[in-house]
Amino acid sequence: MFKFPTFLILFFFSLQTSFSQRFGNEWIKYGQPYLKMAVDTKGIYRITKSHLDAASFDVSNQNVSNFQLFFRGNEIAINLKDENNNGIFDSNDYIEFFANNNDGFQDSELYLINHARPHNYVSIYSNETAYFLTNTSGVNGKRMSAEPAMDTTIPSEGYYMASILTLPVLEHSQDANRPSSPLSQQSYFEPHEGMTGPIIGITESYNANIDLVNYEPNHKDDNITVEGMVQSRLYGNKTLNYTIGDKTGSVSLANLNTTSFSSVLT
Repeated sequence: MFKFPTFLILFFFSLQTSFSQRFGNEWIKYGQPYLKMAVDTKGIYRITKSHLDAASFDVSNQNVSNFQLFFRGNEIAINLKDENNNGIFDSNDYIEFFANNNDGFQDSELYLINHARPHNYVSIYSNETAYFLTNTSGVNGKRMSAEPAMDTTIPSEGYYMASILTLPVLEHSQDANRPSSPLSQQSYFEPHEGMTGPIIGITESYNANIDLVNYEPNHKDDNITVEGMVQSRLYGNKTLNYTIGDKTGSVSLANLNTTSFSSVLT
């Protein structure tokens, strides 16, 4: 199933600068329009002529080979289908691309110590990110390469290895050094600050269910490794007891720190 992003047209105006330093916005061609597409779910997206028309993004007189798509300042490859090969983006044509939702990659720039975030799976601010579509005259945009048809004479694999991420985002864990301080006290983030699952009391327990879709239990040589992360919100030394499948274990938590643990299921 293809998804369709939301749209916003941005017009960038001419700006004179004498600096030679790279700022990361060199991909912008001032004076030409860009279509901003908001994405909050990982997947494959398809854009048709009707989508561009609805966003008032006029490409009627532009060559399809000049379409470019940018994400975080870098051009990414697209699959552009020109059904009648006339070089014009018509009603039956479409653009496809793979997109990710926002993560915590860029949040690191906002931490007092930029490697001090607990993880980069989710952004503190928004799950939504943006892709920018434009048409640059005289520039051939990046395209996905076509793969040859699948060789049906090769036996199919009975299974494959996969990773599953379970990330409950329910609480904002504040400054680990001052957990009760107001959210607006600092203009930067401090160690271990980020989004976490629910608060677990000292005598409470929490169940995290992992759905193993199409799990194949007959391949015992490929063990399952389960990893977890927990953050302390109280001073002093504590012990977390955990059970993963038929395995039990414990991990020590010192003061206001983040600790990881793992277990291998055989």
